[in-house]
Amino acid sequence: MKDIKGFGHVDLTPYIDKEVIETGYILQEKTATYNQIVGYILESGDEIIGGYLVFNHEAEQADGTLHIDQSNMNPILHRKELGSDDPPS
Repeated sequence: MKDIKGFGHVDLTPYIDKEVIETGYILQEKTATYNQIVGYILESGDEIIGGYLVFNHEAEQADGTLHIDQSNMNPILHRKELGSDDPPS
């Protein structure tokens, strides 16, 4: 909960006595630095209460196992939080 609040900017305090479901989706997008991006959606009841992205670097080791370096956790922001009321074009 601390990481989700601090890095993902999602305060779960109002949901402390409620069920919260966190679902992760591995995205197909990649960046020059990160080859795995995971989007997490947080739900309670029938409502989406927040979400965040985690940027990872995934590398196959010589023995065939995968090593994943998790680095950045970033909030998923609504366009209104970015100062825009205009719908996406």
